[in-house]
Amino acid sequence: MKIHTSCHGHAPPARRGAAIVMVLLVLLSLFGVSLALWTTSLSARSEQRGALAQLSAQYAAEAGVSAAFAALSADPNSAAAGVIGSPGEPAALGDAEYWVVRVDGADGVTSFTATGRGDNRAASIELVVQRVVDAFYTWGAFGDEFLDMSSNARVDSYDSRLGSYAAQAVNGSGSSAYAGSEGDVGSNGSVSMSQNSKVHGDATPGELSTATILGSAEVTGSTASATGVYELPPLVVPSFGTVGNLALANGASQTINSGDVEYTDLSVGNNAILTIVGPAKVVASNFALLAGGSVVIDATNGPVELFVRQDFVMNSNTTIASTTYAPKDVKLYLESDNILDPDLVVELDEVGLESNSKLYGTIYAPQALVDVRSNFELFGSLIAKRVQLSSNALVHFDEALLAESASGDVQFDVLGWVRRSAKP
Repeated sequence: MKIHTSCHGHAPPARRGAAIVMVLLVLLSLFGVSLALWTTSLSARSEQRGALAQLSAQYAAEAGVSAAFAALSADPNSAAAGVIGSPGEPAALGDAEYWVVRVDGADGVTSFTATGRGDNRAASIELVVQRVVDAFYTWGAFGDEFLDMSSNARVDSYDSRLGSYAAQAVNGSGSSAYAGSEGDVGSNGSVSMSQNSKVHGDATPGELSTATILGSAEVTGSTASATGVYELPPLVVPSFGTVGNLALANGASQTINSGDVEYTDLSVGNNAILTIVGPAKVVASNFALLAGGSVVIDATNGPVELFVRQDFVMNSNTTIASTTYAPKDVKLYLESDNILDPDLVVELDEVGLESNSKLYGTIYAPQALVDVRSNFELFGSLIAKRVQLSSNALVHFDEALLAESASGDVQFDVLGWVRRSAKP
């Protein structure tokens, strides 16, 4: 007789094996999901760290161009302003760092390329700006009421930053040689040019006037009338309290040190040399530079401004110039009013065909008739109430004056900026 035993509560071995496999599969699946989530989390964190590092590098680059622009605005005449750090020695900004490279182009355009770097990421931004100057001396010669040019008077231009006028006067030949064609003349009234006079530039009369060009006189640029009035602001002469007269004897030498000083009469004798160290403001009631005398300006540390209240005379064979012959270094301000008071003398005087008087500088005489005598040579700019350029008078406008601000303030226009790729 066979007895059957019940096996309730115990799965057969095959079923138990299948259950274990299922559990293992579930565990493996859960592990895979966990691994995927962990990998995703690591990737997200890595991407987040990378994004933060890239953002940090970008902020550093932005800080670089901002610092460069601030440095340029604070010191616009420095060629090194805005150059910050280098790839080997960057500037620090928190956990990031940056450096800025400067490149100067034509027409006052400057570009700054700032590279930011952080945690093996880099970003670069290029900023392009252009210098904007409210230049006052934009004319070779300008007469508020009129400008007259006698026969053979000539006006052209050159750039003192590029060297001497002689080295740039390579156009034409002989007495007709000239350098540049930016030697503009003008007036709020009439402009008249006699036989054989020549302007290498524009001749601009006032709004209600026209240019009178006689015979073989020539203007290479425009002769159109102005569309507005060129204002001549009043001249304010400083007062420091006179220390008396300074009369430099014939053949003597003397130096006026840097600073502000006022004389009653200032005269430089025949073949004498007066040196003025800048920066300086020198005021005189009357100024006379006698034949063969010279005034030498040491503008190493700044320009010299000479204010004359009444008579101003440069005699034959005289010179006023800085040691570098840059016209921006010498500024003459003449308060003289020899129009209402003809007894006052304002002359750039030249006597003799072989004489060689020269002035490297700017002249501002808003109440005077300035008579530039024959064979006198002015390098720079002349602005006066009335201007007379006598026969063979020469005016060479210095284009470098266009970069000199009348107010002393220099501004920059932002032409654009762009992000560029960069390697860490």
